[in-house]
Amino acid sequence: MDYTESRWFKVINGWAGIISIIVSLTIFAVLLIIYIARTRNRKESSNIFSFFTSDYRSTPTKILKVITFLILAVGFVGVIFYDINKMLYGDPVISMKVDPNTFAPTVLFCPPDSNNKIEVQSGTYIDADEKSEADLIGSFNDFQVNNITCKLFNETLFTNKPKESIGGSYNFTFISSINAIAVNVKDFSNSMNNMMMNMSPTHVDIHSDVGIQLVTGGLSELQYIETRYVDLDGGKAHRGFQLITLASIPTNIVTAQTVMNIIIYAQDCVMVNSENPSLNLATFLGNLGGYLSICGVFGFLFGRGKVRPFGFVTDNCFPDQDKESLRKHLYNDNDNDNDQEKVTTVTESKTLLTEYYIDTELFSK
Repeated sequence: MDYTESRWFKVINGWAGIISIIVSLTIFAVLLIIYIARTRNRKESSNIFSFFTSDYRSTPTKILKVITFLILAVGFVGVIFYDINKMLYGDPVISMKVDPNTFAPTVLFCPPDSNNKIEVQSGTYIDADEKSEADLIGSFNDFQVNNITCKLFNETLFTNKPKESIGGSYNFTFISSINAIAVNVKDFSNSMNNMMMNMSPTHVDIHSDVGIQLVTGGLSELQYIETRYVDLDGGKAHRGFQLITLASIPTNIVTAQTVMNIIIYAQDCVMVNSENPSLNLATFLGNLGGYLSICGVFGFLFGRGKVRPFGFVTDNCFPDQDKESLRKHLYNDNDNDNDQEKVTTVTESKTLLTEYYIDTELFSK
């Protein structure tokens, strides 16, 4: 099986997805190495966890902050798990399109029973524009069905069909010992050993219908309607057919043998139903980005670091508790001087700016 037709290749958006994954992992690895190297060179490497331990907020704010973070983290992991599971095992999404009908059908012609037989007298293909013809005599095989000798028009042997011809008509002339021929149109692309199973309308392949008609006229005009169904994993195309009788002209039987003309018209276009991944890499990354934007509520609640250190919780839920905790920390940082009246405005401002508004860590050795 061609790996480009596999489910995983389609899920990750093909070569573009593979390249984007490699580039993203490379950038992530480089940034992670740089971050680890910088962290090891700092005097206070324990500040990695200052998110929970060193913001000097009140206890209620810290507890609420940790709970909110854990809820958002669990939700993030849940989104990843759900999306990956859907990418691997989700039901495919069906898309439809109309393609020109450039493929020939495979048709099986059978007499009603083993006591009768048919012979191919002639066969001609005429394209839709009636500008070119092709002989079909060399495209037939004998095929046995329950001891009945049938004639199989094999599409794989029809090599002289005009290139890119669309639709058209297939004109067959048979010599039959009885004025009746069963016409079966089916996807006979599998091996000959499985052809009988493929002919059955009750075959488990629900996407490959059998078109069957019993013609009894000296001249019968039929039309087949084809639909195709393309699997997600493997890209196999199932061809389904319906066969309709347009006209049937009786024959005056004057001899033991009957000449029967059967014309089968092909559609110019076919409906193609294709399975697509219910979730691919691009949609997965979009879902992650959407969830991360929801996580912005964390900054609204608890502030955004030194740019906006106080959020909704500090301003409206625990203003007094956080204010008292911040004042204690501010005064304790001024050379352990417990006399709050001796703390100058300059020192207060410097400590406050350094701790909550200006990031000076990059300049500290």
